[in-house]
Amino acid sequence: MSAPSRAASPTSHDAITTTLRGAMSQHGMRPFALAPADGTTVENPTGGVTTFKATSDQSSGGLTVIEGVSAPGEGPPLHVHREQDEFIYTLDGTFRVRLGDDLIEALPGSFVFIPRNTPHTWQNIGDGSARFIATLSPASVEFEEFFLRYADLPPAERGPEAFGRLAAEMGAMEVSGPPLAQSHPSDRLLAVTRWTPSRPGSIMAGVAIPPNKGTVKRVEAAHRYDVPAERGFAFITDTANWPTYWPGFVRLDEGSVWGAVGDTSRLTTRLLGRKRELTMTVTAFEPNRLVTYTSTQPGLPDARHERHFEPHGDGFVYRLVVEYEQRGGVAGLFDRLLLDRGIRHAFQSTFAALEREFEVSAQGL
Repeated sequence: MSAPSRAASPTSHDAITTTLRGAMSQHGMRPFALAPADGTTVENPTGGVTTFKATSDQSSGGLTVIEGVSAPGEGPPLHVHREQDEFIYTLDGTFRVRLGDDLIEALPGSFVFIPRNTPHTWQNIGDGSARFIATLSPASVEFEEFFLRYADLPPAERGPEAFGRLAAEMGAMEVSGPPLAQSHPSDRLLAVTRWTPSRPGSIMAGVAIPPNKGTVKRVEAAHRYDVPAERGFAFITDTANWPTYWPGFVRLDEGSVWGAVGDTSRLTTRLLGRKRELTMTVTAFEPNRLVTYTSTQPGLPDARHERHFEPHGDGFVYRLVVEYEQRGGVAGLFDRLLLDRGIRHAFQSTFAALEREFEVSAQGL
């Protein structure tokens, strides 16, 4: 694909681009400069515009650089770049940025590095438009074409579904989850890491924002299955199936129920080498969509759990969340060093066990 040509192309030798003809790199690239607001500009999926500052053609495949503007509350779906590292530098506004399982707040002047294969997304959480510079290295012709193709869609056809479809068709990125507005509504955000640059242009330094009693840790992971969400929900919430996939399952007490708000189940599991008696109480039960519950267990902090069932094509994304308040003293050291690791290991064991169960059941159909 040639460089974006809509409006005035940044590769054309016209008034918007100053090409420095006196020098050329060893790769055949000429240096150039763009004035503010110059470059090919198209409407983007987040309620604003994207301006191409450097393209694959200009950089001989070295990098793609865009300036993005996003409307309040907007952001892309969770996605992954398999062949590019990404760099984001925030210019105006305040963003929430998800990097893997971590959620951070990025103020103006923040720098975010996103290695390839990292699930990530962001959201403008300010009251006005937010602006940033994003760079992909090496360049991605598919990423550039994605924005052009999306801008060509009639307004009525745009949205997350079109985003995912075009991203897949172009090979621009892999969509792996919903936007932050859906996956992490701000009114449910208990803790976020604030990254405040010590000076303009510096790399971020992380500082945790503590809630009233202590830092709330949120651990999250997701996995996609090739079965309908309805089928996955029915299997996962049926207590008769818990021994097949629940990590470290030992036993479920008689009288345990699980199907409506207020239901309680008492479960014994083996976690971090020890048997743990887990008491769980359902706080939300939305068929084929969401289950939330609280848990208490001796020797560990009380926790809040979310199980999301998000339709994705012919299957669904199963997203697990655990939130707990880190304790102080020696117990807090345990929480920081071992509990987080134990939860993540349990997530992966759950995903693997469910994959096996769904494969077996599919073969029996």
